[in-house]
Amino acid sequence: MRTIFSTFLLISAFFLQAQKGMHIGGVAAFNSTWIINQNNYGTLEGFSDPLVRNSELAYKITYGYYAGLCLQYYITDKLGISTGVVYDKMGQRYEDNMAEGATRINVKRTIDIGYASIPILFEYCSNAKRRVNFYAQAGPQIFIRLYSDEKIWLDDVRKEDTSGITPKLRFSNVDFGIQIGGGVRIKLHDVVYLTAGLHLYYGFLDVNGKAIKDLEWFSKNDISYRRSDNFRGGIQLGVIFCPGCSKFARF
Repeated sequence: MRTIFSTFLLISAFFLQAQKGMHIGGVAAFNSTWIINQNNYGTLEGFSDPLVRNSELAYKITYGYYAGLCLQYYITDKLGISTGVVYDKMGQRYEDNMAEGATRINVKRTIDIGYASIPILFEYCSNAKRRVNFYAQAGPQIFIRLYSDEKIWLDDVRKEDTSGITPKLRFSNVDFGIQIGGGVRIKLHDVVYLTAGLHLYYGFLDVNGKAIKDLEWFSKNDISYRRSDNFRGGIQLGVIFCPGCSKFARF
């Protein structure tokens, strides 16, 4: 048994050293998330004033997060490609007091969307031989929707959805956009380093599904449909393992 275990360690060590440009680890981020350009789609359909029915609600600060696996390959000491798979929670909260005759009704609307996302980022590292150095990333990112939910409250009473369109049909199955980011890398050990930086994403595809767009209930008295886009920004932390760093001094 000891011989088998020793052989396994030797094979593993050889494999890891052979992958001198490969880095693997985990990343997580705390974000502020937004859905740019609000479409209320009947949120205020029960109000008598047509101007109120087509109004937008006030945007509320909305928090999200992502976490997952990061895989990098550095072609040189300074240039590399980063990818991975992360679970990404996005969405938007709205709240406003809307006029109904002489009274005001508090309206709340929340949208929650969970995605599996895959980034393909080109990465630059300032000086890999220092203990602390800077990095920058940019590239496309694709999102695959895993779940979605929308809730509306009128004076804290949950509004029943009578449209017959489920949350699954209200939102698009995919999103695609660009992510940029940058920050610092801190070497904790010969083969382990910590990353901390600011990362931003903007989506180019419409968040709304075709079924909900067919309702033609647009906000702000729009005469034609305008898409809604995902946006998020926040602080990302990562712990990355670089098997070949000790021998090849990449970090």
